[in-house]
Amino acid sequence: MKCAQCGKEIDDASKFCPYCGANLDGQHEVIKPEVVSSSTEQGSAKKSSAGSGKHSPAWILALLSIIFGAIGSGVVGVVLGIIALCEKPTEDEKTMAIVGIVVSAALSWVWWVFKKW
Repeated sequence: MKCAQCGKEIDDASKFCPYCGANLDGQHEVIKPEVVSSSTEQGSAKKSSAGSGKHSPAWILALLSIIFGAIGSGVVGVVLGIIALCEKPTEDEKTMAIVGIVVSAALSWVWWVFKKW
């Protein structure tokens, strides 16, 4: 059968039109279909907010983790990296946090070895 409101072909057993949401029982109630954004739209939204000049807490913590690791405060760098991973980071932020943890741990070990000499 065809929907009386939009004219599209629909299943005979349908109570509502899947295209326009019209009630096919003769009532005038219209149910609007739910709009769900695709994952590509969500990804582009993240990219546009990342390019706006504002950084998320995960990004800032990951960067601080790398910096503290580089200046020899390894424990602080590792802790900041772990906190950054707990902040629901994007893939780039997750990579930065892991790099911060590794740099902090490695340079902390190097500082410790040279301090003993």
